[in-house]
Amino acid sequence: MEQVIGMLVTALITGGIAWLFSRTRANQVGHGRKMIRMGPLLVTTLIFFSFLIFCFGVFVTATSIRERDFLQVLPGLAITLMFGPMLPVMIQAYTDVYDVTWDDYGITGPSTLYSFEIRSKRHTLRWEDLVDMGETILQTHYVESHDGKRVCWSAYYAGYAELEDEIVQRLIGDEF
Repeated sequence: MEQVIGMLVTALITGGIAWLFSRTRANQVGHGRKMIRMGPLLVTTLIFFSFLIFCFGVFVTATSIRERDFLQVLPGLAITLMFGPMLPVMIQAYTDVYDVTWDDYGITGPSTLYSFEIRSKRHTLRWEDLVDMGETILQTHYVESHDGKRVCWSAYYAGYAELEDEIVQRLIGDEF
């Protein structure tokens, strides 16, 4: 029961931070250039809780092996193998790997989010090349160019609503 309460509290904190980020403005990073990125508080929170869950998986696995309860080894290994590789990926969010920037020319950002690549590919898309804007099943927002290249971000990026307003304005223009 305590674990369920802990998970609910984590979900509420994370959801609250995402709600705040939807109302945050994008950062000005130059002459007419703006940037959005995951907030450091959110990244730290995600890494901290993922590390705790990873440690729990290691503890369950080690305890199960020591007590020769091999039915419990599989859940412990599953947790460990699921959250272990996620930590280096999430730590990259402290760098510019997942930053999204835009100006009068176009938009630049990662081609994927949360991949297990050491350094995610980045694309620069011109505004006139954009043909689609959408959201994946994992709630990753993206714009896509006519040649299939994408720039991705999520609702956990501070100022993402400002970027989406800009994209809608560029894609639809005066038709809306």
